Amino acid sequence: MSEILAARGVELRYGSSPAVRKADIVLRRGEVAAITGPSGSGKSSLLYCLAGVLPLHGGEVRLEGRKLGDLSDGELSALRRDRLGFVFQYG
Repeated sequence: MSEILAARGVELRYGSSPAVRKADIVLRRGEVAAITGPSGSGKSSLLYCLAGVLPLHGGEVRLEGRKLGDLSDGELSALRRDRLGFVFQYG
C-alpha cells in the first residue's frame, strides 16, 4: 500500500519549549488514526504540523509524496482545502 501521509522526525518548539519531539507517523490508504494523550502533550501541535499549518523545526512531512516544506502558501492552502481534514474532540 502506498503512503498517503508520512511524517518523520517531526520537531516543533514554541520559543525554547519543545512541543513535538521527533514524531513519526505513516498512514496508508484506508487507515484511520487517532492521536491521543493528556492535555498539553502536543496533540494539536502535531496535527498542525501534519497539515502544514505550523512550520517544522526538524523532520519532514509528505502528503501523497509531496514534501509540505517545499510548497508555497497557496499550494498549502489548496492542499488543506481539498485533501485534508481532522476532527477535534471537545470535552
